[in-house]
Amino acid sequence: MLNREVDAVLAAAARARQLGSVSVTTAEARSMLDEDARRAIDADIDEAPMEEIERRLRHHGRLSWNVMALMGLGAAIALAGLLSALVPQALALAAAAIIAPAFEPFAKVTVGVVQDSWYAVRRGLIAAGGGYLVLAVVGALAYLLLYLLDLASPEALAASEGLKSVIDPTAADWLISASGAAASVVIISAFEKPSWPVPLWPLRWFRRCTGRRGLGRRRRRHRARGLPRVLLDALLVVGLGSAILYLKQRLVHANRRPFP
Repeated sequence: MLNREVDAVLAAAARARQLGSVSVTTAEARSMLDEDARRAIDADIDEAPMEEIERRLRHHGRLSWNVMALMGLGAAIALAGLLSALVPQALALAAAAIIAPAFEPFAKVTVGVVQDSWYAVRRGLIAAGGGYLVLAVVGALAYLLLYLLDLASPEALAASEGLKSVIDPTAADWLISASGAAASVVIISAFEKPSWPVPLWPLRWFRRCTGRRGLGRRRRRHRARGLPRVLLDALLVVGLGSAILYLKQRLVHANRRPFP
């Protein structure tokens, strides 16, 4: 079927539940060739049904050993990047943003809000909380290791350009965060290859991951200012994402209730 017809097919499958339990599998065809329907195929939409969006978030949108491992590895890369020169720092932060699945739990919360599924919201929040806890612990251990090897210092971390953009964000930084949040939700709601070089959520609270010998009052001030940035970035994902998914459900999918 064409992508534009998937809602009608899934709605028919939902009506079949009146006769008993129903199991449904969806898959994307790699090619569709029909000389009599070439124009219809060329004019097909690239929208994914809500069932496909849920599938994409099923694994990284929940807390698992793999998710915790990726969050920890992303934290180590990001911490090392913050202590590096400007170009290696940019590469490390971009790599950490791709590796650490910090976006998917908030996307799962967004889907739960739109679907009025508090089970999905709860699972997403648990995944986000657990993932950031791992990030904080591994980041602290990575900093402590580098500090003991005399390769890091609180002053060097505080002077990092990446850290400054988190603690003192400009209007341009907020535009990047908002655009990245909206773009990421558009990607998972369309038939696009999921790739997450989105705003670096794992770094928003990284000031808390410094060692025991911090910067005194300045360290506590940075930490207090870093946490609200994490929460505001999360609200951007949930708020803008909910608006995008709600409009797509209304305008593209004819307000069809997703298959349970």
